[in-house]
Amino acid sequence: LGRYQIRDGHLTVDAGGSLALVENSLLELAGGTLVINAGGTTTLAAHAVVRSTETFGWDIAIFGLLQGTDAQIQLRHNDSYNQTSGSGNSDLRVFAGGQLTLTGGSLTGGRYYFDSTSQVDLTNIELIRHDRDAHRYDKSPELIFYAGAIGTLTNCYGDWELTIESDQVVADTLTIDHITLSAGATLRNSTLNYIELSGGSPVLTNNTFADNAPIRLLDLNAVVVNVQEMLKRL
Repeated sequence: LGRYQIRDGHLTVDAGGSLALVENSLLELAGGTLVINAGGTTTLAAHAVVRSTETFGWDIAIFGLLQGTDAQIQLRHNDSYNQTSGSGNSDLRVFAGGQLTLTGGSLTGGRYYFDSTSQVDLTNIELIRHDRDAHRYDKSPELIFYAGAIGTLTNCYGDWELTIESDQVVADTLTIDHITLSAGATLRNSTLNYIELSGGSPVLTNNTFADNAPIRLLDLNAVVVNVQEMLKRL
């Protein structure tokens, strides 16, 4: 696939099917949706771009496998979006049983939701804020691992937001402002300002915190962590 635009419709990859974006190709979702069903595969070659300007719903819905090397996913907002509710941003969701595997490349803007039993592995990824003339829907990429999601994050960096609600996520060598945790995830060898903790007992090893208050407890009743032991592992 070299250059293709989906407008107000769906591009669906069904079970047993495959979609390949060749090097330097562009798939633009201009009000359309890319749906990868269970058993279907979409592969992004180097410098391939999937770009969305949707304003609501799932712009990329993954029930099967989306994989790529040195590719770009750009979830941009729509400047003409005038509703008073809703995000105004584009969204990617990996549903239960779906897989997202990216090595190298970048994620720009939008929200990325990872459901229970989804598998997400991101390695050497740059996270880029979508910033267009100080528009109210300008946004840094926001990644959310829900309870039961399985994932690894390795050497991910940039201007981004991260929430982990699953015990089955291992994050290594991240560069980020802060992380919101409510589970027993593993964070190691990372550089950040602080962690917002609202539950769970995360494993923190060899991390560098720049803030004077590196651990911020958001819900004292929900936090079941031994703070002294956790701080020893910082």
